[in-house]
Amino acid sequence: MTTVWRERCAMVAMLVWLGASSDAPAAAQVNTGSDCVTALHEETENAGPLPSRLISLLGPEGQRLLLDGCTACRNYAAVAASFTTQVTQAFCGVASSITVLNASMAPKPLTDPYKPYPYFTQCNIFNAKALSQLDLNTVSNEGLTLAQATFLLNAQTGVRATCYHAGPADGPAILQNVPDCRIARSAAEFRSTARYVLDQPERYLLVNFSRATLSDDNTGGGHFSPLSAYNGRADDLLVMDVARYKYPPFWVDTDLLWQAMATTDTSSGQHRGYIVVEVEK
Repeated sequence: MTTVWRERCAMVAMLVWLGASSDAPAAAQVNTGSDCVTALHEETENAGPLPSRLISLLGPEGQRLLLDGCTACRNYAAVAASFTTQVTQAFCGVASSITVLNASMAPKPLTDPYKPYPYFTQCNIFNAKALSQLDLNTVSNEGLTLAQATFLLNAQTGVRATCYHAGPADGPAILQNVPDCRIARSAAEFRSTARYVLDQPERYLLVNFSRATLSDDNTGGGHFSPLSAYNGRADDLLVMDVARYKYPPFWVDTDLLWQAMATTDTSSGQHRGYIVVEVEK
């Protein structure tokens, strides 16, 4: 009788515990700064090693280009300190934008997970003005076009961003409901802009290019990253690749990068290009 009684008591205790567990409130969701992502855009294959025409910043030659003959490197340290990994494989334009904003003196939002410290995340950059024209589902699935990334930057206080397509479009443009970009006519024009911007305080440069043009096997899609330095002797630019899980920062020949920007983004019907970002001092 004692054994049966103990078994019944144990069963009752278990039922009470299960009932209490089912009524317990769910744990509150913690905002880690990536709660705006609605989908994961993933590549089907590994990209492999850094293409042979690119020079890793982490190697001896990459270090030499930074330390010897670097013509315009004024903001390198600030950009490197704020260098951000894109939170998904579609958020390269967003990650590039917050990298330069956090490197700058632009006013920063005060939100989780960093408050009481103001800081841009890849979600709080989407303020009310940005969301008036940008859809987070579309950004999560497709990323940003050159004009859309510029609109996102211009939605921030104290920021003026101007975008340039690398040459005119090859066909009709697709309506995007954001202001369009200007047209840069040559690699020489881009080189002059890069050399000037990268040597000025509170001036930054983002590039939107085709990875396929830089690759050894003509594979890869469109991508954004900030630039942080220009070496005039080698005529190379330092790309801080925000897909940090894929490639390290790398140096690329200016003419080759122009060719990679002078490619058509099928989401806009326009060539890719670059964005000059100016922040009020």
